[in-house]
Amino acid sequence: ARRHGLPIALAVIWLDVAHTLGWDFVGVGLPGRFLVAGPECAGEREMIDPFDRGVTRTRADCSELLARCFGRTVSLTPDLLAPVGPRAILTRMLHNLRALFLTREAWGRAECVLHRLLALSPGEEALLREISQLRSRIGEQN
Repeated sequence: ARRHGLPIALAVIWLDVAHTLGWDFVGVGLPGRFLVAGPECAGEREMIDPFDRGVTRTRADCSELLARCFGRTVSLTPDLLAPVGPRAILTRMLHNLRALFLTREAWGRAECVLHRLLALSPGEEALLREISQLRSRIGEQN
């Protein structure tokens, strides 16, 4: 109602309820908005936007969401509407949290999130560098 929160978190709740009920729903990681897609019918899936009160999104709506996200028209390719698995959902949620904590200058929380991302992608150089930079920043504040 307040238009606050992470759309992906709402989508995960939808997916969990659907899974519990035995429904064939999947997550769709559209850039800038995470959607839930219903069962496939004639090669298409109905797209549901949990962040916008469960409204059904058409392909044109998805193109419009992309244009708002990127500030320009972007081609809606099939891979943008492809189902994503639990690991991709978790990774995206962690990246969202990382960005939130960095914006709020919650360095310790951001570092914890980076360690979780590193557990999903061991040895990833960019994450290791970012953790090192955060540790330096935390050390400067103490």
